[in-house]
Amino acid sequence: MQATHVEVERHDGVRVLRLAHGKANTLTPDVCRELTAALAAAEVDGDAVVVTGAGAMFSAGIDLHRLLADTGRVGEFREALVESFSALFHYPHPTVAAVNGNAVGGGAICAAACDYRIMCRGRGRIGTPELRGGIPFPDLGVEILRQSASPGVLVELALRGALYSADQARAIGLVNEVVDPDQLPAAALATARVMRQAPGPLYSWTKRQLRGDATRPDVTAVWDDDAVIASITSYVEGLGHRP
Repeated sequence: MQATHVEVERHDGVRVLRLAHGKANTLTPDVCRELTAALAAAEVDGDAVVVTGAGAMFSAGIDLHRLLADTGRVGEFREALVESFSALFHYPHPTVAAVNGNAVGGGAICAAACDYRIMCRGRGRIGTPELRGGIPFPDLGVEILRQSASPGVLVELALRGALYSADQARAIGLVNEVVDPDQLPAAALATARVMRQAPGPLYSWTKRQLRGDATRPDVTAVWDDDAVIASITSYVEGLGHRP
């Protein structure tokens, strides 16, 4: 029986995807393909997604031992990695990273690809020390970091390879929230549920706007969507008065 490297749990419209590969939850082509497939399945059901790691680690990034053991398939490795980054970054519904420990390299990029990042205090650091190991960033990886960090922080992440504690990462905006370890699972689920309350087409549209990619779908179609109209109607009714 083939091992499962991405454990999946579903909680009332929120799908938890837990990276589970070795002690460090490293990324291999198999892990990346499983993550991509799990995101595709979640999208069909319109689920919000929480990404986290098994044990006390989020992800240490690329499995360098696996990469060096099969250098003839580096292209396949890179393709699977970038596809998983893209699937997470472009996922149309809410995504929350529950950073339960070290998120390094590709692990940090996975976290940064999520819409909202919650990190537990005192359990690890987050950052992208690729240049220290001579590892090239994929273009999409840099773009994901660019969307998640201010220019000054981006320079520290990409060129200096800085690693940050949870509180440091919160102070510079790399993560949105810091909680105690025992609070992380519940906080991530609660956040995903709140974010999922927005109509799906509207959430997806706003996400594209924030990234400067508001070309499709057409804005008229978003305004005309039944779920959006119903949401506006509900909001106005809740106000309880007319101007």
